Amino acid sequence: MSLFYLTSLLHLNCKSVVTKNGYKPLAINQLSSKKISVTQKDSQSTIAQQLKNTIDTKGNSNITIEKFSEYPDVDTAGEKTAKVLVSQTLSSGKKVSYPYEVPVTVIAKPGKLKTQEAFYKLGEKWNTENRSRMMVSATDTDGSDVPYSDGRVGSSNPDEVKKALKDDRIDKLFKASVELVFASMGGTVTSISPVEAKYGNAIVLRGYEYGPRDSAGVFALIEENGNPKIIATSGKSTDNEAIHSSFPGKFYVETALYSMNQHTELVLDKSTPTMVIKANGDDKKQDFLNRWGTSRTLSVNYGDIFKAKEAEGKIGYTQDSTYTSLNRYQQPKEIFFEVTKNGYRPLQVNQLTFKALVVPPAVKKEAIEKEVKNAIDKNKQATVTFERITDYPDTAHDGFQDVKVQVSEKLTSGNKVFFTYTIPVVVKDTDDQSDDQFILTAKNITAYSNQLANKTSDQLAAFILKQSQAQAWEKNKQTPSEKIKVITTDLKPEFGTYQATLAIGKLRKEISINVLASNNMIDLTIPKSIAFGSTDVDPGQIVSPNYEIKNRSKTKVKVVLQQVKTTTKSSIKLVHVNDPDPVNVSESARLFLKGNEKFAANKIPLDDSTANQELGTLDDQAKTSVSLSGQYFGDYSSRQNLAMDLTFKFEVLH
Repeated sequence: MSLFYLTSLLHLNCKSVVTKNGYKPLAINQLSSKKISVTQKDSQSTIAQQLKNTIDTKGNSNITIEKFSEYPDVDTAGEKTAKVLVSQTLSSGKKVSYPYEVPVTVIAKPGKLKTQEAFYKLGEKWNTENRSRMMVSATDTDGSDVPYSDGRVGSSNPDEVKKALKDDRIDKLFKASVELVFASMGGTVTSISPVEAKYGNAIVLRGYEYGPRDSAGVFALIEENGNPKIIATSGKSTDNEAIHSSFPGKFYVETALYSMNQHTELVLDKSTPTMVIKANGDDKKQDFLNRWGTSRTLSVNYGDIFKAKEAEGKIGYTQDSTYTSLNRYQQPKEIFFEVTKNGYRPLQVNQLTFKALVVPPAVKKEAIEKEVKNAIDKNKQATVTFERITDYPDTAHDGFQDVKVQVSEKLTSGNKVFFTYTIPVVVKDTDDQSDDQFILTAKNITAYSNQLANKTSDQLAAFILKQSQAQAWEKNKQTPSEKIKVITTDLKPEFGTYQATLAIGKLRKEISINVLASNNMIDLTIPKSIAFGSTDVDPGQIVSPNYEIKNRSKTKVKVVLQQVKTTTKSSIKLVHVNDPDPVNVSESARLFLKGNEKFAANKIPLDDSTANQELGTLDDQAKTSVSLSGQYFGDYSSRQNLAMDLTFKFEVLH
């Protein structure tokens, strides 16, 4: 028998080995390969983890699966092969090896698609750029990032979304589940994104809300490519029913835009809007919205003014989709908003309210302005500033008047807007009575019993109206009303104090009537005119005769100088009591009414400011006299006249 010594065996195609004891069969090439599965694009280290699964060693402990001598092609999916090197340890301690071809199934590896919950705003376009908001990332089989704009990524369009779109813009609020699809190299991948369309920044106009509706639409403010736009949208419902069927043929809603593009200041109540649309209550919702620009879209600028006006004042607005009702506003039926980067900003410029101002007759303009400013301050609107009074009321007499006041508000853009208010003004004395419709004035009366004797009730009423100087002014009318009536009185032709109630409309005023006995009637003799003068014989001195005043009454009478008034016939000016004497010659005089006898203690200066100066009292049947004195400051080269009217008042004293 021959003996072979093998120093090394690396690769054998034999089935046995020669030993001292003869041939011994080897198992090295008698094994079976097993199919393995790997994933497309797996790394060699990942594939190597499958090595132990490639060969069935059939329980041979001296068989070792060494390595992949050739890895499968995993660039593409399909049935591939790999080569695996197997070794067997001989009894001599040496090793022999043998390569096996192993079938490999390369399984397609899909890409990765990650989505997220996405939020949209009314008015936004439902385009590729905005839909990409639903996708976090798409990673292909080879690890490359795939953008949403790549044609291999798309999304479903569920009914909730389809019904909410108009002209490729979001027209209605909705919630939906949108499926995103990614056609990766390793197969199609899908993922669901919860999607919701919200208000965003918008003006919400409601009316007849028989369900979730926003019956006059939602005017959404969005920004596209850095440019703001206002989009008229349907809001909660795309219905096309009447905005408010309870207002057929009557105004219900208006929206308008005032462009500030060419202005730094704008008077809102005097300006014409750039865009305005209106609707009656029975107009259809969609028809109204279709009037707002081309495809319901209007380009605007930050700083522009948007106006919302509604018959019922059901106006609200949203910021970041949070709704705020503006029915708390003082003037909720018409609200102006500034268009800003942060959304709509409601303005206060037209939100002031005023009660009627009450002022006395002949009040000065300064006092009216003070009343107006106080009224503005009571509104507690720090953003609104008083500017000026454009029209003052006529306060010459009692009556209903108006004052027109302009206020301003500064915008976040730095510009200013103005608004003019018409505030009602009631001109009346403190004792006058007034309500929303009338002002009634009347004075207390002193009468004598013989004036009332033998008068009928109608004649007494006429007497009361005349003697009390009763007058009434009706709102929106410039002349006194003749509708005053005496509705009650206990007046009698006897000594005593009585009451009378005067009325016009629902307004009432009570006056007192003091009836004196006929023997208390005033009967005085006074001069009708008083002559006085000055000559160059006694330069500057004014002299006059004494003029008698006699009390023929049966009671004591107080005599009062009520008023002094120079007439147009006068060529000489009266010097005021507090003014110094003229230094130079001038056609002027300082004049006094001097009391004599019983009035001797009194000397009253005469000028246009003299009023209600008591001259003295006369007992019944007593008499006294008065004269004029003073200083003349002119020359005597020509004749000068000093003409004036003196008005006296007499009062019975008991």
